[in-house]
Amino acid sequence: MVASTVFDGCRSYLVDFGRFTIEHCIRESNYVAHELARWERANNPSRWIDAPPDFIVSLLADDISVL
Repeated sequence: MVASTVFDGCRSYLVDFGRFTIEHCIRESNYVAHELARWERANNPSRWIDAPPDFIVSLLADDISVL
């Protein structure tokens, strides 16, 4: 399984936590993270501290309205 190396990597980072759960999310419920990953893949890595990047503000608003 291709994803097993990703899961193994995540588990190695998570062992320092007392308790954790890994759950699968369909793409529609994780759209903002998907778009951020796609953008980062095509651009230089960046980070923000206070406000999210302009290109995802509308996506975040849509995400909140779904809840």
